Amino acid sequence: MNRTYQKLKLIVLHFAAWVGILSIVILLFYSANKNNSGTAYPDLKIYQHLSITVFTLAVVFYVYYYLLIPRLLYLKRFIVFVLISLLQAALFVEGMNLYFKYMNKPGILTNVQIRPPDMRPPPPSKNGIPLNAPGNLGIHPPPIDFPAGANRSPMLPYSVTLLPFLMVITASIALKYINDGDYRESQLKEQKMAALSSELQFLKSQISPHFLFNVLNNLTYHARKNTEMLEPSLQKLSSLLRYMLYDTNEEKVLLDKEIKYLEDYVGLREIRHQDVKITTNFFNDYDNLQIAPMLLIPFVENAFKHASGFIDGDRFIVIELLTNHQYLTFSVTNKYTQNKIEPIDNASGIGLANVKKRLELLYPANHYLSIQKGEEVFSIFLQIKLSYS
Repeated sequence: MNRTYQKLKLIVLHFAAWVGILSIVILLFYSANKNNSGTAYPDLKIYQHLSITVFTLAVVFYVYYYLLIPRLLYLKRFIVFVLISLLQAALFVEGMNLYFKYMNKPGILTNVQIRPPDMRPPPPSKNGIPLNAPGNLGIHPPPIDFPAGANRSPMLPYSVTLLPFLMVITASIALKYINDGDYRESQLKEQKMAALSSELQFLKSQISPHFLFNVLNNLTYHARKNTEMLEPSLQKLSSLLRYMLYDTNEEKVLLDKEIKYLEDYVGLREIRHQDVKITTNFFNDYDNLQIAPMLLIPFVENAFKHASGFIDGDRFIVIELLTNHQYLTFSVTNKYTQNKIEPIDNASGIGLANVKKRLELLYPANHYLSIQKGEEVFSIFLQIKLSYS
């Protein structure tokens, strides 16, 4: 439906453009052939001639636009293109001159009288002396000078035949290249957006199995060690799954929902990792801020993964989220050990690489990410410019 509308709109615009060109030509001709009293000497045959000329030029324009340019010029068949153009130019000039001869035949132009070619137009009237006083011949102001005679073949100047033809060809080539360039650019953008959408869907599909893997491990731990904690854990899991199933299909979700998701996730991990000091500070004072769903969770998962494996010293995780107008500031800091050999976990390896890629796709010029790895402290700092719903 949208494509049909665009085609119809294009047809209307082109039609209006040619009507405008014809109107300007007729107006200029009409203004140039007024007498001193402001009265013109119109002749329908003359306006018919102008209309046919503009119509012929329009045909030439679209022959080049839809046939010659794409089939010859785009394929670099320059010699054939030039030869056909020369032939069409000769045919156009000759055709206009043949029609001009026809227009010069006696009786064709009913309202325009042709004066002899050797007659000079009389001077304008002075002191009330009429223009058609004795000694003056012809109709004034001077009628259109069609220089035809018994021994003379009428010939239009190249300025009214060849020059308009060349201008129309130039306009056709320019417009074709511009329109096709815009079309190719729009196609590339659509392909790029489709590729980005597919890539985002793939990245999002990687998050859910990884997250569920961690949560199910937590629930298994609760079932074995502390059955009293199993019910609240299941309630939190239900809330998390509801968010993942119904909200993450959208491109953007309310920031408050993402914060609730983080709180429930931290709550689940907090039950198991009671030996880790967990500090959270989530503050959002703007109800209509939006964010890409499940964008922040990989940073939190990464913190629990490394902090829970720390052997020596106090273990801690600090998670902060603050908003200031459209700007979200998110930081995660955790303690880790460089000496500890981490087990190879292909599932967990997608975390930070995944979120970096999503940030580049979703917020290419509207985010800042800093990842710092010290001797015993790992920290991330993220700032994103969000949008309002």
